[in-house]
Amino acid sequence: MTLEKRQVDKLDRICAQIKLNGGENLSRSNVARSLFDALISADIDLSGITSEEDLRKLFNETMA
Repeated sequence: MTLEKRQVDKLDRICAQIKLNGGENLSRSNVARSLFDALISADIDLSGITSEEDLRKLFNETMA
């Protein structure tokens, strides 16, 4: 999987914030796996999704 620079930068900021909060020293992979697991657990209905943009909008609505 290839991530865009903005996505890698956001993962780095999340890792840094967790560390600043006194938490564990998490890697980008730890954070990405946690995000994937949260999406899987949400059991989101993907019927009607036909593009990456549709998927992004659905995830944004679900997580809002």
